[in-house]
Order: sequence, then C-alpha cells, then structure tokens
Amino acid sequence: MHGQPGWGDREEIPPIQAAAFAVQRKTPCLDVLKRSGFSHQRFRRHFANLDACFAAAYAVEAERLADDVLAAGRSEDGWRDGFRSGLGCFLDQIAERPLLAKALLIEGGPGSPGATKHFEVATRLADAVDAAREEIDPRRAPPPLTSRLIVGAIESTAVKLIVAGEAESAGRRLPELMHFATLLFFGREAADREL
Repeated sequence: MHGQPGWGDREEIPPIQAAAFAVQRKTPCLDVLKRSGFSHQRFRRHFANLDACFAAAYAVEAERLADDVLAAGRSEDGWRDGFRSGLGCFLDQIAERPLLAKALLIEGGPGSPGATKHFEVATRLADAVDAAREEIDPRRAPPPLTSRLIVGAIESTAVKLIVAGEAESAGRRLPELMHFATLLFFGREAADREL
C-alpha cells in the first residue's frame, strides 16, 4: 500500500471513503474515482488499488466507532452503566449512520479488505465487555468466551436491522441486549431489572 492521506481530517474522508466502500459493489475503478473527486494520479499516490483504499477507510471508521463506544462506556461508573452507555452509543451510530454501519458490519466482514481490522476492533470491544468478570466471584464467573458471544450477538442484531432496512430502530434493542449481556454475567435477577 502507498502512503496514507491525512485521514484525521474528517473533510478528506467522505468522498474517498464512498469510493473505497464501492469496491464491495464491484463498481469500476474509474467510476469510483469520478464520483469521489479524486484524480487517478492522486489515488495512485495514496493507494495501490481499491482494496487498499477500502482497508484504509475501513480502519479509520472502525477505530472511530470503537473509540466512541469505549469512551461512552468509560464515562459511567460500574460495568452495567458503562456497558449500557457504550451499547447505547453503538446503537445510536447504527440508527444515525446506517450506510456507514452497513459498510463496517456487512461489507467489511470476513473475506473483505477490512476483515483484519474488523477482527481487531471486535476483540478490543470484547476485552472491554470482559471487564464484567472483575465484578463477579471467580468461581461463578462465566468463561472469557462470554464477552465474544455478547459482542457477536450485538453485531448480529445490528446486521439483521441493517439488512431489513430497520437500522433507525436500533435504539429500541437496548433493553433486550442489556438483558442478554447481564443474564450471561450476573444471572436472571439482575438481568430482569434491565427490561
């Protein structure tokens, strides 16, 4: 991959990001460049091909989403309140930015140029979810795999909403997802308080 452009500049991302995500739709490269406003020479200075462009855009947006979710979680005291806040942030992003959510969760999944970053971000989020085990007696704590199951269930729920064209309703899933995660870590009594 060639050098990476100034991805910190939010104004730089949207046109080329749209171009990068188009790689998943098998859009011809020249059409993508024309729509993005990037010249072929400018594109080649930064990227070897559309897959490299997609991977770079994917990495930026996936990290941004993960950082926002983790920051929301850290803004609260205790695992449950932090998890609720982080989950709410994630669901709000799905509802407010469904096309980006589709690119991150569906088009950037296994087998895509974003697959490695997708796995890294999911692991980072699962590690944060796993902090719940610190609040549980080690003899009663579920296995570490539990946090990955929870992150997978949340992602699966989001994907289902996106595919069904119902991303705007993502926030309504907060109680049931809170119930699910709390049930796995803290048991039915604690989970039922989330409904």
